[in-house]
Amino acid sequence: MFNASKKAPAHITIDDQERAKLVQSLSRIMGQLQNIKNEIDCNDACSETFTQLLAARGGINKIATDLVGFGIPIACKINPKLNYK
Repeated sequence: MFNASKKAPAHITIDDQERAKLVQSLSRIMGQLQNIKNEIDCNDACSETFTQLLAARGGINKIATDLVGFGIPIACKINPKLNYK
C-alpha cells in the first residue's frame, strides 16, 4: 500500500533507446491529434477520424503503461497534491 510519508522520486530515468521510442510514439500521436483537429475544424470528420482517435487513445494508453513500467511515481495518481520535489 502507498505510504504518504515516503517521498517518491521526482523523476524517472529511462535509457536512451526507450526514451527515443516514447518520443517517436508521442510524435505520432501528436500528428494523429492534429489531423483529427483539422478534420473537425474543417467540418470534414468521418469514420477515419474516429479510427485515428481510437489509434491515438491506444498509443496514449501504451505510453502510460510503459511509464508505469519504468517506475513513474504511482503516488501522484493517488494524490496529485502531494509534493514530490
